[in-house]
Amino acid sequence: MEQTRLTLRHLAAHAKDVMAQTHPGTDFAPYEASLKAAAGDQPLISIIGQGSALLSNGQEAIALGLEYAVSPTAMTTDRPQLLPLVLDAQRQFDFDLLLLQRDKIALALNRGDVLTMVDLPDDAPVTLLGTLGTEKRGGSVNTVAQGPGQASYHGHADRASEEEIDRRRYYQAVDTYLLDHYSNPNQRRLILFGLPENIAVFREISRNPHLSGSMQVEQNPGNMSLGDIDLALDDLRQDYADRHADETLALLETARGSGKYVEDSAASLKRCSSARWTPWYCGRAREFAGCWKKTAWKQTAPRPSTTIC
Repeated sequence: MEQTRLTLRHLAAHAKDVMAQTHPGTDFAPYEASLKAAAGDQPLISIIGQGSALLSNGQEAIALGLEYAVSPTAMTTDRPQLLPLVLDAQRQFDFDLLLLQRDKIALALNRGDVLTMVDLPDDAPVTLLGTLGTEKRGGSVNTVAQGPGQASYHGHADRASEEEIDRRRYYQAVDTYLLDHYSNPNQRRLILFGLPENIAVFREISRNPHLSGSMQVEQNPGNMSLGDIDLALDDLRQDYADRHADETLALLETARGSGKYVEDSAASLKRCSSARWTPWYCGRAREFAGCWKKTAWKQTAPRPSTTIC
């Protein structure tokens, strides 16, 4: 914590020196006061993530957590330097992880490279028995004695079929609950972690549009610790990062091949003004002093901003 305080003091001092050079008529004192207030007595202790960012316009400041660590940086610009936040958001891989067993479930939340367990409420369908209760069919099939030590099952189906019906009904309850309480409200991807046969049944009955169709982990979560599960997700995370990078590179190559890729700032703004653009990728050194007004780019006289990451 002491090292964090020292780093912040050095970054604030650097931002002050930069402002004196780039905006000599601006008093840095309000910026310094707002940054200290945003950081608090124990700087960034309430910020969750691998990195942090402080932004101030001299009147107010905000503290934000970054999922990925960044090199210590301080700058004073005409507009808030949001590129570290944009890059961080593009790299984030957030999803709900359903730890699926035949007769019980658990839920975890993945944010970037951090996995945490979700404390499900009392009404959640955590177990098959607790969810189906007296409506559970498997295990209570009628029997008829056929001789010493022998019995035959009868009724509408045998024991295995009854248990399979229970599993499907249980998974339907789980699917509906997660859709209503997590997937739809949070608009977050759902990924399955379980044995292949359980995953296959859940996919068959699921009506959740947020359920990933391509990503899953085929392992039994029953005897795994949170650390073990976290480690088992590493390949999935890396595959996602690689695929995302490949898709971005392919998009840029397509843009180059079709003549839609421009690096000149003026040409970029001209395309924006004519609304003839889709994704817009800004390089690290690019700055644009202006704002988007419906169908045109308008140059502005911005108020200085200080950004510390």
